[in-house]
Amino acid sequence: MGKIAALFILLLVGNAAFLVWLYFSRRRSGGSNTSSNGEATHDHSKSANRPTVGSGGADQSGPGCGTNRDATVSPGPEVPRRTADGGVVYHDSARDTPVNNDADREPCPAPAVVTVAQPEGPFLVPPMVQIGKDASRLDCVEVIFFAPTGAHGFTFNAFSDRKLDVAETKPTAICVQGVVPHKRFTYTISGLKPGEKFKYWVNFGGKVVFEANAAARMAPGSPHRFVVVGDMGNGSVESMRIAHRIYSEYKPDLLAITGDVVYMLGRASEYLRRFLPVYNARVVDPGVGVPMLSEILSFTSLGNHCVGKMDVDTIPNLNDHPDLHAFFMYWSLPLNGPLSNPKATGNIPELRGDVSHIQRFLTTVGERFPRMGNYSFDYGDVHWLVLDANAYMDWTDAELRAWVVKDLSAARSTRWKFVNFHQPGFSSNPKHGLEKRMRLLAGIFEEHGVDVVFTGHCHYYERSFPLRFAVEPNADGSLIDKDGQVAGDFTLDKTFDGVTVTKPNGVIYITSGAGGAKLDPSGIHWRPEDWKPFTHKLIADRHSFTVADLAGDKLTLRQIDLGGKEIDKLVITK
Repeated sequence: MGKIAALFILLLVGNAAFLVWLYFSRRRSGGSNTSSNGEATHDHSKSANRPTVGSGGADQSGPGCGTNRDATVSPGPEVPRRTADGGVVYHDSARDTPVNNDADREPCPAPAVVTVAQPEGPFLVPPMVQIGKDASRLDCVEVIFFAPTGAHGFTFNAFSDRKLDVAETKPTAICVQGVVPHKRFTYTISGLKPGEKFKYWVNFGGKVVFEANAAARMAPGSPHRFVVVGDMGNGSVESMRIAHRIYSEYKPDLLAITGDVVYMLGRASEYLRRFLPVYNARVVDPGVGVPMLSEILSFTSLGNHCVGKMDVDTIPNLNDHPDLHAFFMYWSLPLNGPLSNPKATGNIPELRGDVSHIQRFLTTVGERFPRMGNYSFDYGDVHWLVLDANAYMDWTDAELRAWVVKDLSAARSTRWKFVNFHQPGFSSNPKHGLEKRMRLLAGIFEEHGVDVVFTGHCHYYERSFPLRFAVEPNADGSLIDKDGQVAGDFTLDKTFDGVTVTKPNGVIYITSGAGGAKLDPSGIHWRPEDWKPFTHKLIADRHSFTVADLAGDKLTLRQIDLGGKEIDKLVITK
């Protein structure tokens, strides 16, 4: 018995020693990024010997999603120092080392095979209600649908308490390799009162083959609900369940998508298989989808997968996939953006391939390319600014920045200002550690009263402290290096908690990119010691979406997971 007891004690001591060694090894490798009392931090995320550029679209791009599976962020120790006014500054002299994994490169799951009743009529894509190209008119919405090229003879009607005015646009053909040839039908409903509910229907062959109810954009002073979700269109069961919960339990007035609508390359064939059958289904079924797009106004920003880029190094080519850039085929969004030249060499999605493929694409999408990539509109008390955050965009460009300033200045009387783009400038995600170019606009957002910036790209939920950011120029005067690194000083409002203190001093950045695609595998959820100082909350172990209720000077934000659980909540007041 004595030998057994001694052996047992030896095993206990050995296990304890191993746990102590594991703890200190983890502490040495992780490094701490957080502080309980700091208000300002410094992110010096560039090397003095690394070449930098101040502008130039694609020259600024660098690796974002690669192949090393086990790398972690090693930002180095922070040494706090006090400023003259008593604030705390944290200096981070190390560059982010992204976790390079293949989560975004793995094949999408095949959509679940479910037998459902098909809509009666000749639709390839049933009708969808859209904001439309004219952002200035609250009295208008557009309805678009898609039918095989041989279909003709549709009639369209809309009615509220009276017959509404309807204008038809000549159908346009979508004849690109990879999908069955079909036509886009567009109808503009006008004469609507702000927020007015209406019914619309489509006749074909002498009978009604489709009908739905929708509503116009709301006027200032109108309380409303919007839902934010992103990175969903991969045909997964999770994407279907997310869509079902949004529609069935939270039924928003407006749906805001933070990009990566479809995977992997933003192709028409992927829209027709992985997004439209889910968000524009004719049934309400968690294993199929919901009729969200036919009833609820929605919009999206351009994600990297929307423009055929699995990472910033990918160069999409129409020769390989002639149905690329389907965002410009299947949406009708405002055309008030700054870019109009479809043959420009910078600041637009790259068009590579034979002249015949490029010309066919341009003919198909018409005036929507490239203007629809950046736009703005008003909805109730909100001014929404939607931007393209992909690496080909040069946000140091004076004309582009002037457009952002002009747009936000024109909305100075609007009570709330929200921005939507895909790649976050402020994120603790190690996978996308090199993609920070949208920090270049932080000062403009602050100066012009932006309240919240919604992003995706990281397949999880993350919320920042209210923050202010001052860009630190490189030695040569440029603001961004070739890897998308933008260094500078953070000032954080850590008194804001969204419960008792609800007036933030700074812009809140929310990443809501857990809409159905494979969750981020970096493990950052479990390593709060590796979170950046600006990260207030990060939940990466489940799919989720953001529910926002806005009424007057109060905005309530809730993060809801796949099972319906509220995993975060905050209130922002004016």
